[in-house]
Amino acid sequence: MAKPKVYKCGFRHCQHESCEVSQEEAVQVGRRYFHSDCAEIYYNMQEIQRLYREKISNTVVMPQLLSVINNIVFTKHIESSYLLFALKFAINTKISIRSPYSLHYLVDRYQVKEAWKKKQSQKVRAVKFEAAPQKAPTFSFAAPKQTKDIGDLFG
Repeated sequence: MAKPKVYKCGFRHCQHESCEVSQEEAVQVGRRYFHSDCAEIYYNMQEIQRLYREKISNTVVMPQLLSVINNIVFTKHIESSYLLFALKFAINTKISIRSPYSLHYLVDRYQVKEAWKKKQSQKVRAVKFEAAPQKAPTFSFAAPKQTKDIGDLFG
């Protein structure tokens, strides 16, 4: 039997005890291998950078933007999916974002938090509907039909 190949996680901020990932669990991005959750964070951070560059400012200083994103995700421990949602929400509702540092204030906005809660509750509702119980067999009882004539009344 061949031993499964083990790779080192390609994510710089990997938070697993050992940065090693087996071939069965690995997600390949380009030439690098990631844990599945590390790959999700990586994709979200790439999407945040792309959206900021395309929709908000194409003249942004990228090291500054990366520093802000890393600070929010890894120092403040805010989910990368929440930051991505907040940025998309700000773009759709035309909330003013003048610099990368305003992302710190964006994740603390009441409107964004309420929209995130609403989105999460809709996800939970969708999962509940998917896991609806199967129809249980129903028992039907029918009393035997009796003919009623005048003789039945008097016994």
